Amino acid sequence: MYEWVLQMRRFFVLVWVIFAWSHAQAQTIPIQYFTLPPQFIDIALSPDGRHMATLVLSEDRYILAIKDLDTPSDEPSVLFDADASISFEWIRWASPDRLLAGFPQLVKTSGFTGIGTRMIALGPEGQSAILLGSSDKKPPILFDEVIDHLPYEPNHILVNVVNDRSGYAEVRKVHLYTGETQQIIKAKKPIYRWMSDQNGQVRLGIGQTSTDRIIYIRDPLTERLETLWSSPLQKRKVFAPIAFTQDPNVIVVESNHAGGPTALYEYSLSQKRFLKRIFGNARVDVSGVLMNNTGHRLLGVNYVLDRTETHYLDPQTEKLARTIKSSIPDSQIQLLDVTFDGQRATLFAGSDTDPGRYYIFDNKARWLKEVGAVNSALRSDDLSPMIPVAYSARDGLQISGYLTLPKGVSQNTKPFLPTIILPHGGPTARDWQRYDYQVQFLVNRGYAVFQMNFRGSSGYGFDFEKAGYGQWGQAMQDDITDGVYWLINNGISDPNRICIYGASYGGYAALMGAVKTPDIFQCSVSLNGVSDLNQIVKYAKKSIGPFGAMHIGNERADRQSLREFSPLNRADDVGVPILLVHGNYDRTVPIDQSIQMANALKDSQKPVRFVVLEGSGHSLRQRRHRNRFLTELEMFLGEHIGPSTAQ
Repeated sequence: MYEWVLQMRRFFVLVWVIFAWSHAQAQTIPIQYFTLPPQFIDIALSPDGRHMATLVLSEDRYILAIKDLDTPSDEPSVLFDADASISFEWIRWASPDRLLAGFPQLVKTSGFTGIGTRMIALGPEGQSAILLGSSDKKPPILFDEVIDHLPYEPNHILVNVVNDRSGYAEVRKVHLYTGETQQIIKAKKPIYRWMSDQNGQVRLGIGQTSTDRIIYIRDPLTERLETLWSSPLQKRKVFAPIAFTQDPNVIVVESNHAGGPTALYEYSLSQKRFLKRIFGNARVDVSGVLMNNTGHRLLGVNYVLDRTETHYLDPQTEKLARTIKSSIPDSQIQLLDVTFDGQRATLFAGSDTDPGRYYIFDNKARWLKEVGAVNSALRSDDLSPMIPVAYSARDGLQISGYLTLPKGVSQNTKPFLPTIILPHGGPTARDWQRYDYQVQFLVNRGYAVFQMNFRGSSGYGFDFEKAGYGQWGQAMQDDITDGVYWLINNGISDPNRICIYGASYGGYAALMGAVKTPDIFQCSVSLNGVSDLNQIVKYAKKSIGPFGAMHIGNERADRQSLREFSPLNRADDVGVPILLVHGNYDRTVPIDQSIQMANALKDSQKPVRFVVLEGSGHSLRQRRHRNRFLTELEMFLGEHIGPSTAQ
């Protein structure tokens, strides 16, 4: 499907070359194949199931392709490219006759210059395209969060709109054909998001101050706001409204009020109490929900053990998923859109050895068609699976991790491999079994890669996350070190060829490993990493608020500890060569963190290479930055721990 798209774009000429290469006997996959940008990034099915829209790569931008599924041709009806400056990021049907597409855009207003968001609406044949909200006197900053499709008013939607730096949201009703807007609710401190019930009435406001998270209930007749729920951020009591049920006084919420990981519940707004538990897993938090494509019916709950799992609440949807799974048994499937009658669905299927593919399924006609691959350059047979493992930290805490080995290598043979220790960023994040281009690149070069969910990682309940608060460079770092010892003791890693590499928080952990345990590493690589905890706490207080900064430590009470566990202040203790790479547009961890670290290492006469990625932010979003980084990484690792001979 969509073969015409591949043929008409210069980029896809490369795909044919890649296909020819993939059937050759070469062992080393070129860097460029790992860094290919996704060829498809989104897919959406109209509520009536007739039309399908996708976002397709066109050179370096994403454009719209729309297909009438009731026509016999596999070719789309419409290819929509709004403007050479626009690259769409998401698509969503507001009704069978109107498609929404969102994109980032530079916004300049009094008091703000930066990247904002916009969206357009158009018909299924590409007709009547219009930029929504363009007639507003003052251009908003954020204008792409739809909160209600208003099925009883098919020409309108409700949108959360942010007009200034405060981030507080108002609600506007937007006409899908004229683009004109009408203010329904004014922005109110500290509310940053509003929610409506299934009758289109705005009923909830979600707010946050520097110390508390607050949920407000709104009376649509009097417009009066009343506090429904409030909790200090530091306590991390989760109460996250997901959706309204058909009863306007009952909502679905994610909560950890009962202790342990979060679960899904029904909650009564009128009685202010939990009614029943819908679903939860004893080991891990809820990670998301599956709604039908009108957003009004809960179909399933997602959670992540070693891979993403779905607990289906709707028997028809569960049967649909089983039918699809039988056709692609080796993939993890994620239903994306399901029509209200359950007859058609779109889905994403992928795994740790497959970057993924988009499909459409017709339940009545019983066909499953591939829409497109995220990265057709790589074959699953050439990639390596992530192996779930577990080990005990020095205090007895169980740590889960993932070991990825070069093709043809078994951990049971005690392979004694050169190894990359890869702690994740965040640190309130986690790793699981999924495709990761950097992991696959490294194992293709002959290295074992080890990822671990150290204490402080998210997804395992608040107690596990809280165990990492204030433990940067301390217990969190020890969890990483204990993982290295586990690898060595099990004969997996060559103790003389181990390097630690990470990005963001992982970059900090890599630098701290070079400071704290240089005896177990031969080199260290930090990508956009933190080096000065005192400075990042001050910066974080401004960028993510005081509570976010408290994950690291208290600026005053922990001043000495923050200094002691800052790699910048420990340059003399670094015992291995360092590679520092940083984007000069990074707004999450400013590049000064790496500039100062590089200078300190040079002053201490330590071996360091510092690479600035011009035009790159905190993530390696552009292919040229990915290519440069992997090239630098490959050279650095080859010099200090050498490639494996296992292949």
